[in-house]
Amino acid sequence: MDVAVVTTSEGLADLRAEWEQLESHASTPYYVTHRFVTAWWKSFGQLPDYRLHVVTIRQDGRLVGIGPFALRPGRRHRRAVSVLGWASHGDYLSLLYSGGDASAKSKTITSLVMAELTRLIDDGEVALVDLRGIPSESSFAWDVRKSQQYHRHLAFHIENPYLDLSQGYTVPSNARKCRSKLHRERDVSLAVFHGDQHGIYARIAAVHGAEKEHLIAQGRDERHSLFENPQRFKHIQTIFRDTDDALTFALVEGGDPRSGRVVGYFTVFRHAGRLLSWNSAYLPEYEDYRIGTVVQLEILEYLEEHDPGHELGHEFDLGAGKYPWKFEWTPSLRATYRVLMKAPATPWMAWAEATARRVRRLYDATG
Repeated sequence: MDVAVVTTSEGLADLRAEWEQLESHASTPYYVTHRFVTAWWKSFGQLPDYRLHVVTIRQDGRLVGIGPFALRPGRRHRRAVSVLGWASHGDYLSLLYSGGDASAKSKTITSLVMAELTRLIDDGEVALVDLRGIPSESSFAWDVRKSQQYHRHLAFHIENPYLDLSQGYTVPSNARKCRSKLHRERDVSLAVFHGDQHGIYARIAAVHGAEKEHLIAQGRDERHSLFENPQRFKHIQTIFRDTDDALTFALVEGGDPRSGRVVGYFTVFRHAGRLLSWNSAYLPEYEDYRIGTVVQLEILEYLEEHDPGHELGHEFDLGAGKYPWKFEWTPSLRATYRVLMKAPATPWMAWAEATARRVRRLYDATG
């Protein structure tokens, strides 16, 4: 087994054919496909202190495993450090495996990748390895769980509710009432946009920014706009423009999807029979109509009518986070995990970490 690290844009491009063969397996998360990682690197790779670090595993010359990573700047107790994370951003992220009886076992591939990550820490190249969004059922998660050496670095990350469209769904009690009120008082209708059709990307960015400013004015500063970060804006814009992955469901004023004002939307990425929620927002002036609930209902009814065979997707993933509104639609969820590895702390860092733990325990005890 040969382990190598790809650190250049040219090397990443050269991997495309082999990478796409590995990503064809249904278990591969969308956010580690070659096109998504490449778009991420073209955007974030322009920043200082970002370095590509794609770990490749070959068996008899054939690519059998990929760890799509990058080094990026981070902080540990207020000090600038280098952190290894995914060369991507999304709800589900993992290693890529070749599969098949003739291939190396996933356990072997995982061990080789983890050994490389350990080397980075031991050699002082990074202070942290922080890999989030690892699907609970993935080979990566299972291999780390069963490893005597690495299992302590794996911990629960977050919940991801989803709807199995083949099993139907439960409509929240007030959803249809909210929709009736909206259509009675406002001239809006559902429009579906493929990619950046009719310039939808810039239009939804404006809606998301307006919602964020409104929430901040109400004292809710936890809301951030994904469109504010220039690199992330460019990354997702590339996906909208250069792939067929993005699908946006939007309520539009006036009935003309080309020019009508977007009042609320829900964007998903299509992959392997799943519709993966990426982003949603609404105009503040429509707040009283519960636009999020209305859009979700409109989407599900649209899929029932226009996609009865579930060709667009047999599952609607509502995205990471245990927000109450998601569980109004479904009791089903997936867990994702996090691998966190830290370099040995200096005396000052050890004191700071111990203090932080004491503060957390005190907060948990007192509420």
